[in-house]
Amino acid sequence: VKIKIVSRMESNGKIYEIDEGVFVAHDPKMSESRANKTLTIQFYDKFALLDGTISGDGEFEYEIEVGSTIYDAILQWIRLPKNKTGQPFDLKDINFPAKYRDLTLAYKNKKTGENAIGELIKEMCQSISCDVGYDAHGILTISDTLADMDPHYRQVAWTFKQDEYDNPSLDIKRSQIKNRIVVIGNNINGFLCRGAAENTDPNSLYSVYGPFGVRSQKITDNLIPSNKMCEERAKYELQKSMRNYVTLTFQCPWIPHLEPGDIIRWTKEDWDIIGEEFVVNSISTPFSSKDFMSI
Repeated sequence: VKIKIVSRMESNGKIYEIDEGVFVAHDPKMSESRANKTLTIQFYDKFALLDGTISGDGEFEYEIEVGSTIYDAILQWIRLPKNKTGQPFDLKDINFPAKYRDLTLAYKNKKTGENAIGELIKEMCQSISCDVGYDAHGILTISDTLADMDPHYRQVAWTFKQDEYDNPSLDIKRSQIKNRIVVIGNNINGFLCRGAAENTDPNSLYSVYGPFGVRSQKITDNLIPSNKMCEERAKYELQKSMRNYVTLTFQCPWIPHLEPGDIIRWTKEDWDIIGEEFVVNSISTPFSSKDFMSI
């Protein structure tokens, strides 16, 4: 059973609806006492149908032929039957970046049911430096994350001034610093595809010129067919890793339009943080506008 959650807000006599997502009901739990009968149902993000949380690992063998597009491969994967009734994982179309729509595979890629189908889709999307998940309308969406994560091309969605939030927590993970990423791709006609990216920002404490020196990570992905795409993947992984150095959590009044991936500006003067920009990783949304949301 799937449900769609919609938030409503009223402003100047008008009611606005905001889609919050499509979720799958699972793990019902019933309890009873003298005073009450309670039914508890766990709702999962729709991607739980693909990543094995609900449907388990796949039992299939599938070959992606040379010249097939990644778009077609993912679309055919979600059309596979998830059970013996023949019902597919998903019948809807997918949102896919236009610049990768016609990108084809340089060699045959064989996949089996050793992993959940969602893991296979994630692997394919990583090869083109994209993230994957379901949007608020329940449509599988492959995002051009490299472009989306660059704060220079994104507007600030919300500015939090001093004391406009509660229970702030700041976690600095210095052991996870990676400021240089090297990506090794496929061997094309005897030439190994390769690309690299590094943090050279002179204002960054974590740059290759900073006090921590060069902190490298090497990634190998045989699905990447060119130097250019290796460089894009390196930039993608570098941007992702930069999110993990400093983690900020706090609670605030409900902001209905704020979503994961948005840029916020945050100030706490006694921590010497003045107008610092952060990328929203996750949000816990309350069912009541009177309750606080967690970011």
